[in-house]
Amino acid sequence: MAVGKLAALFDADCDRIKARSAWDWVFVHDFWGGKEVAKVALDETLAASVPSAYFAKIQCDLAQKKCGRTYTRYASGSSFLPKNLWLKFSVTSTNVPAPYKIVWHVDNHGDEASEHNQLTWETEPSESFEKWTSTAFKGSHRMICRIMKDGRMWAETSHIVKIAPGKWWKR
Repeated sequence: MAVGKLAALFDADCDRIKARSAWDWVFVHDFWGGKEVAKVALDETLAASVPSAYFAKIQCDLAQKKCGRTYTRYASGSSFLPKNLWLKFSVTSTNVPAPYKIVWHVDNHGDEASEHNQLTWETEPSESFEKWTSTAFKGSHRMICRIMKDGRMWAETSHIVKIAPGKWWKR
């Protein structure tokens, strides 16, 4: 029965409300609804500024050098990557009406990123559909893509990158 109820998640017209309703039905617990209400109460302006009908999708490709030819796609959080690789993040699709700007935001975790004062950084809003970065610091990191229009965030998505500790070979 649960699988049948969760099938709604794969419908073309599935939105946040329908998805949360399906999960709430499966788990039969007020945790899901309570968490959403608390988030809205903490940041009503941000929640009100994000129309739920809009989305963005990104992908991450690996390369030997910055702006070089990519050789494979890296699925979000799928495996640990060695250091000394280049990551090319690209917006693959969005339904936000043009014109809009893109902000790339990084949340790094771990002692190496902290030592280099690189726990978080963000680009200026631009029209660039691509952002290059590298696997410099061990740990779990998140690249967040925000689609901005009229001074508000209309869509947001993220991609997890796991980087292994230690010194790795250069390919």
